[in-house]
Amino acid sequence: INSSFRLVVDGVYYGVSFTGIRSETFAFVHNWINPLVETLEWKTSLRVTYNGIEARAALRDVARRSTNTTLYLDSSDLKRLENLSFKWQARPLLVPLHQYQSALTATALTGATTLYIANPTMNGFAVGGNAILFNSSTKVSESLTILTVPVTEDRITLASPITNDWGANSICYPASSALIRGNLPVVWQTQNFATGSAVFDFTPTTTNPLTPSDTAPELYRGEEVLTIEPNWEWGLAKDLAFEGGLTENLTGAPTTFETHTRPSRTTTYNWLIKDQDEMYAFRKFLYRRAGMAVSFWMTSWVNDFNSLALTYNAGDQYFRFTD
Repeated sequence: INSSFRLVVDGVYYGVSFTGIRSETFAFVHNWINPLVETLEWKTSLRVTYNGIEARAALRDVARRSTNTTLYLDSSDLKRLENLSFKWQARPLLVPLHQYQSALTATALTGATTLYIANPTMNGFAVGGNAILFNSSTKVSESLTILTVPVTEDRITLASPITNDWGANSICYPASSALIRGNLPVVWQTQNFATGSAVFDFTPTTTNPLTPSDTAPELYRGEEVLTIEPNWEWGLAKDLAFEGGLTENLTGAPTTFETHTRPSRTTTYNWLIKDQDEMYAFRKFLYRRAGMAVSFWMTSWVNDFNSLALTYNAGDQYFRFTD
């Protein structure tokens, strides 16, 4: 909110300004005993001709994002949650993105408009976006609106001064507007302890760096190349789907028909993304795909094309393979 209006009292004009965030903060921390699942969902129109040629069109340019959270609540937490739910459960909430939390690298005192944070862009802090400072011990939180994110500096500037003192290593989350999907179940485990869970559907945005694209780092024949080896702990599942079926005429042997001239091949890959840099690069790869709309090259990662030579030299024109 950034607005103002004038009051006239006994012929005297008084200006009144309103600035701030028109939402309630969901100031509860995810408990990492359970994984936090972030889902990115695009929509693509896909048509396949009889000979297997595909035609694709992106129907949703910006992915819908959702996350889940697991809550471990003491009695005071639950009181705050019930109050929040009573007045605001069906309205937009300002939700911290716990998977991108950062720590302040310097103390920030009341009245400051600059927060020092390492790699703010990579952590999802965006111009015009929001952030939340949170102290898990005191349960104090502060919602912020981001004014600038300098590209070459590890800091962000705020639209309004902070109203509390925050020490170095205080946790700061990027935050985004979201709705709670469905209900907000809570189970009391003892008289002083409860568990809960929630699923959030975030408001799509085209300016948030959590939806990056950038230029592909490597191209082959004009299309991007993915070279991340899968995590073999979960294997590599292949599915050959035949489009067709049987026609039963009840008078003799059934006949077959085919919708496509060849089976469609589907391979399921799993990756282990080990650090912040890899996660940011992989997220940019996903957004360049726009779901199923933009194709790319990738290796099969299995030994189905084995070279007979150990090395090749610059200028070689032939490669020798077995099978």
